[in-house]
Amino acid sequence: MVKVRVLCVGDSLTEGLVTWGLFHPYTSRLKEKLEEWKQNKDIEFEILNFGVSGSSVDRDMIHRVTEIIVGKSEEIQDKEMIIFSVVLGGTNDLYRDQPEHIAEVLKKMHTKILEDYNSNHSIAVTIPPMSAEKSYPNIKKARDEINNRLTKFVEEKKPKMSLLDLSTETTDKPTLWNSDGIHMSPDGYDFFGELVFESLKKQLELIEFPLKTV
Repeated sequence: MVKVRVLCVGDSLTEGLVTWGLFHPYTSRLKEKLEEWKQNKDIEFEILNFGVSGSSVDRDMIHRVTEIIVGKSEEIQDKEMIIFSVVLGGTNDLYRDQPEHIAEVLKKMHTKILEDYNSNHSIAVTIPPMSAEKSYPNIKKARDEINNRLTKFVEEKKPKMSLLDLSTETTDKPTLWNSDGIHMSPDGYDFFGELVFESLKKQLELIEFPLKTV
């Protein structure tokens, strides 16, 4: 059996916050899709959700990545384990930090995960829109700059990285969003999970997995 771990790091959009006290993480839908996909392949999927609501990329998220790596240092030495990572961060930083700084921290996180966590492939997720941008255009300007910097970074790091453009995929789709204009609806998180699955599937299909024996 081949063990495939998917490390998902982020803020409330990874934790799956819909409204206070209600969570519907995209990782649940992702797990369902992966289990459907594997059919008779001898694979065990492990989805680790390290989303924490309110997280800032430089104040705690990058430190959490370091803690994950240290905490699982023995496990990640297992060369038989295939590791993928998905990182979405920056929404909570748009109000207070310079976009170039946010982008640099996100890049450091991906580099750390790829090099220190021995991740086979890392998926960078662009920061999705929020309703506040209508009143505060500087937020959209900052978000666009971060997303553009992430896109260029991914191009430089291919084939070890790929981009999931959640920004484009969720723009002008109100049913995907909660009424607060920041968090997704349950349908939105399911949609997000399916997008992550499609990105992972491209990488999984490059691997020849053993079949289950009867």
